[in-house]
Amino acid sequence: MTVGTWALAALLACTDSEEDTAASRPQATVELTFDDHDGGWLTPEGWSVELEVGYAISLGLELLACPVATASHGAAVDDRLRAPHVEALHAPTSQRAGTLSMVSPSYCEGSWSVGPADTSEEVAGLPTAPDLVGEGIGFYVRGTATPEEGDAVDFEGASPRILGNQLALQTEVGDLDVTIEVVRSLDTLFDGVDFETATGAEIASAALEDFVGSARYEVP
Repeated sequence: MTVGTWALAALLACTDSEEDTAASRPQATVELTFDDHDGGWLTPEGWSVELEVGYAISLGLELLACPVATASHGAAVDDRLRAPHVEALHAPTSQRAGTLSMVSPSYCEGSWSVGPADTSEEVAGLPTAPDLVGEGIGFYVRGTATPEEGDAVDFEGASPRILGNQLALQTEVGDLDVTIEVVRSLDTLFDGVDFETATGAEIASAALEDFVGSARYEVP
């Protein structure tokens, strides 16, 4: 065997070994879910809100390793799932975002984010309108808000912000695969919004902050 042939064989063997190792690691399936919501909103400010269309692009989830668990391995090893999915806030349903291999023995935090997807990325569930990716939109709402007294106000707004929520996520990695649920609540989506004076962008930004801030992680 020549030196070149030997080197190629060694490289292929190393690659196969790395693939086998990755395949043998426990897998985390990431599910995007919602708390139950009856539809419609009545805010503390007295606005009755009907959401005609609402979209959020969930960019993915990053698992942050526990420093103690990785002390013997040097730098902490974080695992990231980048899998943009469009979620319809006007018709919320659970969906699977994807899976990732868990390298570290345990994780202490998770970071989930919403924001515009890159034009080069494949985005699941894109609507025909609005053009979320082409216009750099990560969050969009359109609907009608009616005050206790007075005329209804139509609103439409979009946000280009990337907003994440880093929260505690205690996960001990054993030999079994796990499911990590990113659970969000829509109950207070429009709390605090003055639809009479707020611009569409301000309404979208406030709703985005509430949506991301409502997230929590559950490992059934």
